Amino acid sequence: MLVPRTPLVDQQKHRFHKYVRGKYYVEGFHGSGLKGASRRDIVLACDIVVMTPQILLNMLKSIRQDERLYVCDFSLLIFDEVHHCTKDHPYNILMQTIHDYQGPKPQTMGMTASLGAGMLLTEDGGMKTIYELMANLGATVLASVRQHGDILALYVPKPDD
Repeated sequence: MLVPRTPLVDQQKHRFHKYVRGKYYVEGFHGSGLKGASRRDIVLACDIVVMTPQILLNMLKSIRQDERLYVCDFSLLIFDEVHHCTKDHPYNILMQTIHDYQGPKPQTMGMTASLGAGMLLTEDGGMKTIYELMANLGATVLASVRQHGDILALYVPKPDD
């Protein structure tokens, strides 16, 4: 799982630990964490890894073989707060890297609570933002919760009006 900010690494790692209850090896990395070959080896050994996209980009582009990861090392990439996948954000650079990769590619899934809310001032502006985001992600499907919305609402804070 990729998260755009360092505090979210630990938060999401702890959430995974809570829900998988030791059935899977979960680890998290951010800029101040482990470096080098030991980090690469841990990433490859993990079932679930939470990290910032910049850490993954650095490892994908590393010239040191013992630090380098490859796109094909992953079967699924989950982007949290995927609305950041624009312009020069590491999410967008990562998606371009995946798009350009010639080997097997992971499935990608993005999650967000706000599809670029600042850009949604008009319906046309909102649709343009959504289409650009989907293009950046190479997404063919946009989905929202349809079943069990009442259960989801129990866990999602209501916005202030």
